[in-house]
Amino acid sequence: MKRFFLIFTITISLFAKSFLISPIPLPKAQILDTELNECDNECLEKSLLDGKIFSFLAKAKNIQSKDLKEQFNLYASLFNLVEESQNFTKFRIALISPVKRIGKYAKSTMKSIIAYMLFKNANFYIKNFKIGDESTKTLQSTLNTIENENFDFVIAPLTSEGVKNIATISSNIKIYIPTFNKYTIDNSANSNIFFGGIDYKKQIDKLLNFANSKMAIFYEENSPLAIKLTSMIEKNSSFPIETIGINKEMTNFKRYFYKNEDLNESTLFLNTPIVESSLILSQLTLYDIEPKRVLSTQINYNPLIFTLTQYHDRKNLLVANSISNPSDLLEEINSIINNDIVFNWINYSTSIGIDYFFSNKVHSNRVFSEDIIDNQVVYKTILEKASIGSFEPIEEIQTEQETPYQ
Repeated sequence: MKRFFLIFTITISLFAKSFLISPIPLPKAQILDTELNECDNECLEKSLLDGKIFSFLAKAKNIQSKDLKEQFNLYASLFNLVEESQNFTKFRIALISPVKRIGKYAKSTMKSIIAYMLFKNANFYIKNFKIGDESTKTLQSTLNTIENENFDFVIAPLTSEGVKNIATISSNIKIYIPTFNKYTIDNSANSNIFFGGIDYKKQIDKLLNFANSKMAIFYEENSPLAIKLTSMIEKNSSFPIETIGINKEMTNFKRYFYKNEDLNESTLFLNTPIVESSLILSQLTLYDIEPKRVLSTQINYNPLIFTLTQYHDRKNLLVANSISNPSDLLEEINSIINNDIVFNWINYSTSIGIDYFFSNKVHSNRVFSEDIIDNQVVYKTILEKASIGSFEPIEEIQTEQETPYQ
């Protein structure tokens, strides 16, 4: 009987404690939407049925359905969500997304912005302005709306068409374009526009120090970037170059490699995406071709190279890289939301832009060390070798006293 009374007393005591009012206020929560796709009532209902509560809360904007509104209010109360209408934000960030033109980069650019602001533990509001085209009229209208809504700055991952058009628009708001280098367009751009594109010419100049007089270039015929890079190499090389155009459908390069001894001891430049580059490297081994050096720019600074090739295939590969590692914590936050700033240079560039605007607004030290001179991010260029399982700066692996040759 005593044992029963003791258990009963302890049970009552535990329940009593659960009703004590804590002096600490409940934390406010905010659900961030990291996806760019729209979600109608059917989509919202499916999220609830699948148990994706946070996806539902992130997408539940301007709900028309009474039942869905009740569900939203229930979960909003449960998680103590902050109302968007409350004036809790300090930093208002506008994202201009030509979704049909830039595809996946629209989504990853938004994630890069969110990750940085979470890293800074800052109060912020981000709004995505999706545009169907990049005409001057569309961009002008969008910028007018952004200025009227009092945003602090704009991140605009545009294509070459959009960059040329936005450069002609007079705007009072700061705009950062992570996708292009300033010197690829007319230098008379609006003084409020900042650029974060990689300096491919600088990378090529550094790579050409490791080229010899026997050179061939593989490039993707349907890629404007590959064509531009090939043209840069041809202009900056003092030797005749053989250019070989390929397309994504090609998987067999026998006609280029079979008994082609001219490629032995040559320099090969790969202006091809990672999959095509890996196929080329693998088939060089298959057909017993041993170039002196294989060179590539940022486009092949990609960890897939280690799973798509054997070490022997890539032992002579040298890649130019302009991405550094400013913060392990920032890298980890990006990783948590499935975003990459270690190998994806557009995401890295976006992070630099947000860092620059944020630090200027709050007068704090920047996270990234890259200078911004004349409205352009100035990148360091490091040459890296694709080693056994990772990229390694060439300065750390030159055990053969190798020096650049002409």
